[in-house]
Amino acid sequence: MSQTKQEGQMRAPVRAVGKPRNFGQTFLRLMSYFAPQKLRLALVLIAAIISTAPMIAAPKIAGLAITSLFEGLLAKYQAYEHHLPIPSIDFHYIATILLSLLGMQVVSATFMFAQQYIMAVVAQDTVYRLRREVKEKLSRLPLKYFDERTHGEILSRAVNDIDNVSTTLQQSVTQLITSTVTFIGIIVMILLI
Repeated sequence: MSQTKQEGQMRAPVRAVGKPRNFGQTFLRLMSYFAPQKLRLALVLIAAIISTAPMIAAPKIAGLAITSLFEGLLAKYQAYEHHLPIPSIDFHYIATILLSLLGMQVVSATFMFAQQYIMAVVAQDTVYRLRREVKEKLSRLPLKYFDERTHGEILSRAVNDIDNVSTTLQQSVTQLITSTVTFIGIIVMILLI
């Protein structure tokens, strides 16, 4: 019992991890880790544009097929009503449009995969750099730091927080880029229609 009590006295209470004191400065510091990754991030942006463009243009192109089908059906109805020869619907044109839509979706999926892959590489390189810096920082800390904190608290900051950064970089940043490109593309399509 005295041994347990003694161990409890040696450990400091676990403190709740709060928000950064200065979010802007923390954000800029995190963005500085992306500096060596500028080319890859540019490729992610290009892949996002190429993968999003077919999804934005697809409704307009599908509208061509629907219009052609509707006009063909309308022409058939009018010909039938006036006892004229019934024209055929241009299914070749419609099939060409549908195949081009399929091709566009394949291109979109390919570039979306490339975007995800490149962003995963960027995230892993950034996280590797963060972990290396944390390791260097921990090796420079005095022993007093380790005496005042529990192993769980140190491991939580060194592992879990960096894993959260990794997840955010891989998923949230990619989603932000794709959503921004999609939003801009939809606004452009609205203005063009």
